[in-house]
Amino acid sequence: MSNGPFLLAALLFAVALSSCSPPPTGEHRILRIESRQELDFGEGAKAIVWNLRGEGIQKVTANMVMYRDGERMEAEQKLECAWMDRTQPKTGQVAVLLQTGTGKHLRSLAMSFHPVPFLKTEGKAQLAIPDDCEARGSRMLEAGTVPENEFLYTEGCAASKQERSISLGDLKSLAENSRNGKTLIGVTLRWE
Repeated sequence: MSNGPFLLAALLFAVALSSCSPPPTGEHRILRIESRQELDFGEGAKAIVWNLRGEGIQKVTANMVMYRDGERMEAEQKLECAWMDRTQPKTGQVAVLLQTGTGKHLRSLAMSFHPVPFLKTEGKAQLAIPDDCEARGSRMLEAGTVPENEFLYTEGCAASKQERSISLGDLKSLAENSRNGKTLIGVTLRWE
């Protein structure tokens, strides 16, 4: 489990080399999901990787938050990339590493872009979902424009099988829907 950050860095490097072509040029501002891949590393580790293409953007922020029983947990992971030149097209990846271990399910976030940003901040938190969940659900964005205030990835679990519906929406509804023994994780992607 301690190789999570190393696996994520190696994964992003490999995906960057194999799947990103130069983006088209243009004056408009847009961030698009070009594709999504799910990679299985075995032994309870897998990754979900979104390949991104941006034009006219200067900053991208990925944030992973967790709510449990209606409360936002202190642990969160925030990553940022920023560039001086808004006009230069960008390609990149955002990945969520899913690790299953004894008693919990760990989630980590990674982000990589080309051209290399002049400013990059990284948070090293791993969020843990309890293993005693009876009902689980997740949702991921597919290819298309990255919408404002929408989750790239959401995952939830409920301690009771009676909670068959795990609703995953915006940040406000994530907090509301985490009540009654539920744990919800959301990954947002913001850009400007």
